[in-house]
Amino acid sequence: MKISTELADVLLLIADLDQQIGQQRATLEHLASGEEVQGLRHRLASASEAYLQASTVVENLQQTIARGQVDLDSVEKRIAHDEKLLAQTSSAKDAEGIGHELRSLANRKSDLEDAALELMEQLESAEIILRDRLLEKTVCSEALTKESEALGENVKLAQSKLALLVQQRAGKIAGIPAELGELYEKKATRGIAAARLVHRDCGACRIALTATAFDEVMAAPADALVTCPNCSTILVRW
Repeated sequence: MKISTELADVLLLIADLDQQIGQQRATLEHLASGEEVQGLRHRLASASEAYLQASTVVENLQQTIARGQVDLDSVEKRIAHDEKLLAQTSSAKDAEGIGHELRSLANRKSDLEDAALELMEQLESAEIILRDRLLEKTVCSEALTKESEALGENVKLAQSKLALLVQQRAGKIAGIPAELGELYEKKATRGIAAARLVHRDCGACRIALTATAFDEVMAAPADALVTCPNCSTILVRW
């Protein structure tokens, strides 16, 4: 089969389009996997779980503090009641009993106040953690939304580029003789169908031709179609 310099250049152009099409399809496959989006979804799920746990800690502390306040209010009311009774009683025995109860209530009040102070400190620390977890959750959510939107745009762009490349390739294939086009397509199913011979190296398999093979290739007529003895790709010598 004979092949002109112009047709050889067209084959190289089609081969280049084939490589670009392959790269674009690989890009689409990678985008379709959504690895970045999946990773962000996992991060958001972890951040949401951490936020929920921190929120639960804060709620439990708030409830415990509320119960402690109820107990403290009850003790203070009892102290006020006893102090009123103590002020009104004229019985030494009753006064002694009320005084004993007041001392017990004072101890109870002190214990409740100490516990409340400790719980308030724990609540303050827990609320700081909760704010940090909320910030992390918000950042992950915003990143996921942004990445999802970018993924959609990138997929559309890749699809558009692929469609254009396929269209360009179809036009180039249609412009060469049918026999040459069939040969090219057959070789393209096995790898790079056409490549330039650079010095003694095949541009497809990157293997250097032996001295004998190189001499045979270069001795062929200028319009003869020659192939690489190693990978069978169409070699463009000029």
